[in-house]
Amino acid sequence: MEKSKILLISILFLFLILGIGLYWFGVSSKYETNKQEPIKELSAEERAILDRYKLEKKEDYSFLKGIDNNGKKESIIIVKNKNEINVKNKNEIYELALYEDLKEQNKVLCIKLLDLKQQCVKIEQKSFTDDENKTVNIFEELKKEIDVYPKAEEKELVEFLIENKILTFLQKLEQEKIGEQNCKVLNYEIDYKKITLDKISYEKTKNINWSEIGLGYIDKVRIKECYDFSSNTIVYKEMNYTDVFGNEYKYKLNITPIEQKIEQLTQNSKVEDVVKTIEKAVEIKEELEGCFARSVNKRGCYFNLALTQELPQLCQLAKDVENATEECYYQYAIRKGAVDFCSYTKEREDECYIDYVYLNRDKRQVGYCNKIKNQTLYKECLKIFEEKVS
Repeated sequence: MEKSKILLISILFLFLILGIGLYWFGVSSKYETNKQEPIKELSAEERAILDRYKLEKKEDYSFLKGIDNNGKKESIIIVKNKNEINVKNKNEIYELALYEDLKEQNKVLCIKLLDLKQQCVKIEQKSFTDDENKTVNIFEELKKEIDVYPKAEEKELVEFLIENKILTFLQKLEQEKIGEQNCKVLNYEIDYKKITLDKISYEKTKNINWSEIGLGYIDKVRIKECYDFSSNTIVYKEMNYTDVFGNEYKYKLNITPIEQKIEQLTQNSKVEDVVKTIEKAVEIKEELEGCFARSVNKRGCYFNLALTQELPQLCQLAKDVENATEECYYQYAIRKGAVDFCSYTKEREDECYIDYVYLNRDKRQVGYCNKIKNQTLYKECLKIFEEKVS
């Protein structure tokens, strides 16, 4: 009898455990099913940005890359339609441009150094010289750099950023008109702190080069651009980002459609002259960056560069040292005998005229005394010629 009771209790206990197990399995399955969120419908902004990064499949497009190197802004811009392609590299020293006729397979290369006259030359496709090859190679390299963040060919990256709420929109999709061009405003933020190790190991993003898009260096980026979906053109773009050290960088660029046709360009130079100007422009840019990076005697560095290159326009770029621009123009005016630049020296203008007159007193250029506003200095200037007579 006792054995029968024990057996009955054991069977009941087993059924109880089995029942609890089945119940738990049912609840767990239901929980797992409920945990799967329904597929989210894309917002108008998300659909627009995904459409915006299908550019590689389209005939007309524009790209830009903005660089802010210690406050020295540089931009690389490419604008293309079915007949032409324009590539430009712009910074505060020069603007280098290649205008390419895709139908006729010819190219025009232009360089504009500071505010000097633009030099252009036609590069014949069939008969490249070494110099022509050198100039064309500059742009072949530039084309490799042309990029927009996120990359146009990496639609998967944009999808990944949206799905993981790393890319968020700061305003609704809005229509704007810039000049004669209609465009839609895409205003969004990418928070790099949300790109975690478990996320970048997804199968979907395994081919993305994360260091190339700034992971580990950029903290947060905000992009506002107005995009013309009918012509696949960026009308304007603003980008602000902070790095992991808290430094802030900003740039703003306007992109206009192709305005100059190749046949309208003034081809006013020889290839060798254009190459020399390009080499000079690159050299000046490197030397100017050296001045900017110096911790001592920046002032002297700037005006020595203007003097050796015989380009007083470089004085205008010495803005990171107090009064360096005025000092640079003063030194240029006195040392080069270019008295007209005294008018750029602001508070030192009178001093500049009297010093020039004194150093060039043999020329008896009394007319420059008349430019001096300070009456005391004006009288002293006139005395220079009295002393000469006596």
